[in-house]
Amino acid sequence: MTDEGADDWHDFDPYEPAEDCIHMDADIDIITGQMSCRNCGIRRAATTREIEAEMKWQAEYAQQQHEEALAWEREQHNTEMDARSAT
Repeated sequence: MTDEGADDWHDFDPYEPAEDCIHMDADIDIITGQMSCRNCGIRRAATTREIEAEMKWQAEYAQQQHEEALAWEREQHNTEMDARSAT
């Protein structure tokens, strides 16, 4: 007894990358150099240019977060100083 559609799963791959995907939502691991796209599911080694762009983005994001944390700390410190001077 054989099922005619038994091998149909070989023909269907939901993770096959779309030819028109430009991988804008790709995650790049700068340690391993692996790139994986959230849209089409492709996984491959990232190019040097992609890794450098990711490293630059991560550095800029970290700098922004640091500056925001410093501003928040200054604001908290100033609030405490204002409260002390009011008493």
